Amino acid sequence: RRAWVISGTALLLCAFAATTLKADGLGTVNTFTGNPESVVGQRLLVKHFPGGEGDPTQVVVSADKIEVVSAALKDAPGVTDIAPQLEGMPVPGQPLPPVKIVNAKAILNVTLDKAPDSVEAGNDIPGIRAIAKKADSTALVGGTSAVYFDVRTANDRDNKTIIPIILIAITIILGLLLRSIFSAVVLLGTVVLSYFATLGVCALVFNHVFGFAGGDTSFPLFAFIFLVALGIDYNIFLMTRVREESGKIGTRAGVIKGVTVTGAVITSAGIVLAATFAVLGLLPLVPLAEIGFAFAFGWTPCIGPILAAILAVASSEDTVSRGMVLLGVYSAGLGIPFLLAALAIEPFMAFIARFKRHFGTVEKVVGSLLILTGVAFLTGAMQSMSFWLIEMFPALAKLG
Repeated sequence: RRAWVISGTALLLCAFAATTLKADGLGTVNTFTGNPESVVGQRLLVKHFPGGEGDPTQVVVSADKIEVVSAALKDAPGVTDIAPQLEGMPVPGQPLPPVKIVNAKAILNVTLDKAPDSVEAGNDIPGIRAIAKKADSTALVGGTSAVYFDVRTANDRDNKTIIPIILIAITIILGLLLRSIFSAVVLLGTVVLSYFATLGVCALVFNHVFGFAGGDTSFPLFAFIFLVALGIDYNIFLMTRVREESGKIGTRAGVIKGVTVTGAVITSAGIVLAATFAVLGLLPLVPLAEIGFAFAFGWTPCIGPILAAILAVASSEDTVSRGMVLLGVYSAGLGIPFLLAALAIEPFMAFIARFKRHFGTVEKVVGSLLILTGVAFLTGAMQSMSFWLIEMFPALAKLG
């Protein structure tokens, strides 16, 4: 019981850090991990000119409400200039072309003081829409800033709708499979807790190690789908075998036997999946790097599935100290690689820049290893390897 409390407390502390995760959207200039020339140029433009001058927000209004809406929008947040869409381009020294009217509707080009694709510009859209609607009930606000704001709003709604639905469906499936609501809730709880702990670690790493400006609004949902869905799959695989063995030889021995038999498959799959997604971290785009890190961390070394078995073994130890040692070894195996990676991130990225010319060879080698792994699964060699490791290193069986 103390082992559960200690490990649960550690994960809860990590999960608490998830509240600092900045996933409210990213502007284009913040989506690159580096600093390309296009980003430098965009920042210079924003520094010396209104951010939205090259891509104004568009407000569709009734032709007879152009002046009324224009006057109202002058006090809208972030607005620096308002001009109606004309029939053609203005020519110096010539009269201005007439306002373009289609089906009794006109377009007002509203220039904002922020970059049109930035989160800050999107935050001004609700105020602009409210003011425009008050002046003209048929007014519609569009443009890049409005599109980005609507996408972020839709993603936020998806996060609050899809995630609970998936959790309810998974709980029902687990309950029917294991014939125990308590077991279903415990298994689901380990995966969900590991998910939030992963978000917490991601928040700390993204904010204080990588220095990312934020995250895409779809990041929590994608991370949830990858971590929870795959985690539950392997949880079912592991705990079904544990349940069968526990009925024959007891709980502790059944857990150890279940982990011994299925551990090689789960760990191999976890390593392959984690390594595959970790490659995304090498791409120069922040959203992909964040997804890659989250999945690689959340699945290394198979946090969700193995954690349930580790907790079961630790809680059945004769003394609290032995349970703490077991959890400590598990935690060290999880945390040390990432601590070392954080300390060596800068020289590692420099090495990757020099190593890029060998990526083709690495892909061929990794592809060959994946094929060999698949053959090992089909022929049963992976399970034989697991038993061989237990025979060569009996201490592994004692650790579970």
